[in-house]
Amino acid sequence: MKFTVTALAIALLAHCGPARPASKAKDSGQVPASRKAQILYRNTDYGFCLWLPKSWDGYSIVLQTWKGSDNSRIGEKTVVQGPLIAIRNPRWTAEDPHQDIPVMVFTHAQWQLVRRETLAVSAAPFPPSELGQNAKYVFGLPPRYNYAFPTGYKEVEDSLKEGAFHAHCPAEKE
Repeated sequence: MKFTVTALAIALLAHCGPARPASKAKDSGQVPASRKAQILYRNTDYGFCLWLPKSWDGYSIVLQTWKGSDNSRIGEKTVVQGPLIAIRNPRWTAEDPHQDIPVMVFTHAQWQLVRRETLAVSAAPFPPSELGQNAKYVFGLPPRYNYAFPTGYKEVEDSLKEGAFHAHCPAEKE
């Protein structure tokens, strides 16, 4: 009986794990026809961009900080931190919060610690999923970012699965 419960729990965790966005392809600089009706958010500080649905016109950026601690030292205080950029749906209100698109930014060295589960950046039993990486940074999607199922969570999930995130954002044409 104990084995059955354990196996069921593992199967549920595997099925309900974090979304793994599909696209990590290099950008050609051309706007695909499927993206012409979308808005491009371009982050020049970290070099990534993200295609947003047209309904996100008027989005805002909420700058936050992720904090990590050494997993080998239980109860240890924050040992490292980094930026978390949340792209906020323009329909978001305190009464009806819509799903943000959170992007955690890591150095490659930090990401190696996260992948080895030496650096814990959330209370979830699994690390962030990788959205992509460029020469300087690795971009992660926080574990359980959508577990509260706020309004619009499905739209965000679908956009990320359809390759909306690009770690190598081509320079803007002058």
